[in-house]
Amino acid sequence: MEFYLKKESDIKKVVDYILSDINNSSNKPTVLALVGDLGSGKTTLTKYLAKELNVENTIISPTFIIHREYKRPKDVGFLHHLDFYRLLNKHELDEIGFETLLKKDNIIVIEWADKFKEYLDNINDINLVYINFEYINENERKITIE
Repeated sequence: MEFYLKKESDIKKVVDYILSDINNSSNKPTVLALVGDLGSGKTTLTKYLAKELNVENTIISPTFIIHREYKRPKDVGFLHHLDFYRLLNKHELDEIGFETLLKKDNIIVIEWADKFKEYLDNINDINLVYINFEYINENERKITIE
């Protein structure tokens, strides 16, 4: 599925599509693997996703701390926001306890997921969705969901 965005608020259509996919998936954790250049909209999508999930906290990019955790209301799980940009190898994923985040009610959003694509592709029993961001110009983006 492809989306062309001309203004930031257009990203809500993308989030609605993602959430409908999550709601129709089985009782598996969902991993949203975000791929795209700096400034292409990865953190913005996460902010809109959190808003639709009724997360009350302000979403801040986890670039420097690697992982941020946000409680979803009604005890339904967590939104985990990770940034793999600074990670160098799979052992660092073990150090941050990545696999412990993979619980059925959790949604895990990973920026720069392409750094560990092979690793993610080999995890069993997850709903893995790749979301590719393309910077067209200052006001336009193309988002492709695989």
